[in-house]
Amino acid sequence: MTQGVFRFRPACNKNVPHLRNDPVPDDAEGEWASKPSLSLLLAIFIMTIVAGPAFAQEGLVVIPPESIPDHVGGGVGFAPDYVGSDNYFIGSLPVARVSRGHRYLQLLGNSLYGNVLDAGRLEFGPVGVYRFGREDVDDQIVSRLSEIDDTIDLGLFAGAELLGLSDPRKRLWTGISAQHDILGKHQGYTVDVTARLWWPVADWLQLGLFGAVTYGSGDYMSTFFGVSQSDSTSGALQSFKADAGFRDARITASFITEVAPSWFVGAGLMYQRLLGDAADTPIVSSRGSANQLYGGVGFVYAWPP
Repeated sequence: MTQGVFRFRPACNKNVPHLRNDPVPDDAEGEWASKPSLSLLLAIFIMTIVAGPAFAQEGLVVIPPESIPDHVGGGVGFAPDYVGSDNYFIGSLPVARVSRGHRYLQLLGNSLYGNVLDAGRLEFGPVGVYRFGREDVDDQIVSRLSEIDDTIDLGLFAGAELLGLSDPRKRLWTGISAQHDILGKHQGYTVDVTARLWWPVADWLQLGLFGAVTYGSGDYMSTFFGVSQSDSTSGALQSFKADAGFRDARITASFITEVAPSWFVGAGLMYQRLLGDAADTPIVSSRGSANQLYGGVGFVYAWPP
């Protein structure tokens, strides 16, 4: 996915073809920068654990561009307590990527992707999502509803990437993924359609613009946005039946820049608008907000694959 791509600043990474602005062949050889030490990896791991609960509830904010080679990193940010909440928390976000040729394994917050194709700009493979439930919430009314346990969704994704002819840092990635609950917590599935555009505005700075929509099955929507008759009689909220449909649309703006050889920092802000029954449920319309914000700052340490 990331053959030779760019270099942020003339003084950095002279021996790393993946950080130049001229393409290089897949079998390019040279002196690679040293890989991260065990102590560095341990420090990053500890930071992402102690910073708080996982930050990426339903979508990432700071996503390293595909033109950055293998990397590991993390960050901190804010997110709603649950989808539809108007209460926010501070948490952490881990990111990592290892690749061999065009095949890769990539961790983006609570999602793990594995591209099994060695086919240039086309991607296909498994995806796993650690889906956060709804429990121990701050809202005193919503806290009376039946709790939803965390679960794991597994599925497949497919994507394609276009590169700029004059500058391979100019990248457009589009993809679709579908995943289904395997632990029986919501017993449904979701489908995500995503587009990511990265555009260099300087040798040392890239801007990103991402858009996505999510469709939820009836079981998924009913679990996360419905209010059962028993919950209604407990005095929490009026009963509500949530049907299958589009859950939300979201857009993200972010930037990333190199601050030292192989070290990058970035920040981003995501706006999410809940749609249909996800917005109409009293969980959101009476006790939360259909307008959701996610924001964060983070870093990655990169090395050639």
